[in-house]
Amino acid sequence: MASGREGLSGMKIIPDRSVTPVLVLSLIVGWLICPGPAAAAPPPRPAQQGWSGKVTAVPEAAALEVSHDGRSESLRLAGVAPPEKNQPWGRQAQEFVETAALGQCVTVEPQGQDHKQRHLAHIILPDGRDLGAEMIKDGLAWHYRRWSKNPLLGDLEKDARDEKRGLWSDPDPVAPWDWRSPSSGNSPSKRKRHQTRAASRPLIPPSAP
Repeated sequence: MASGREGLSGMKIIPDRSVTPVLVLSLIVGWLICPGPAAAAPPPRPAQQGWSGKVTAVPEAAALEVSHDGRSESLRLAGVAPPEKNQPWGRQAQEFVETAALGQCVTVEPQGQDHKQRHLAHIILPDGRDLGAEMIKDGLAWHYRRWSKNPLLGDLEKDARDEKRGLWSDPDPVAPWDWRSPSSGNSPSKRKRHQTRAASRPLIPPSAP
């Protein structure tokens, strides 16, 4: 005979035993743990839907490889333009990103693509800080206004500039888009002077929340 209790109408209510404590626990654990490489690939995501993954490589200060659902995604930080590798503060910017994000489970907020069809994203660190914003805040990147109108990033750059943090401590910092441009007047001799000044600068650890 089926067990249960009687409802107000006199009908027996059969408890649903299909959701067990073990099942509930497994669902909670699966939600908390960062998806590993063995997870099955899901259907395509909407462009702006966030997801989580593990940072496995930092090829450049603005570029990260993030492992998610059994594949590696190449991402660039949205609205952020750090110095080039061979540029003053380029080494410090990359090591800042490696210290803050490499090996971490982060939240990725897709922001579309740039003119080179590269996938842009905001990278949110485990403590809730925005990686790109932290770089600008510490004077290790410019706000890339050409591709981002985010007023917060502009304010962070202004504060870093006023406080002469990081690259803003240089008397004449060169933006990376000018550094790459042969028509900017950035001659090899000028680059060498910048590189010599930057070689002895200490690395800047990621800021505390």
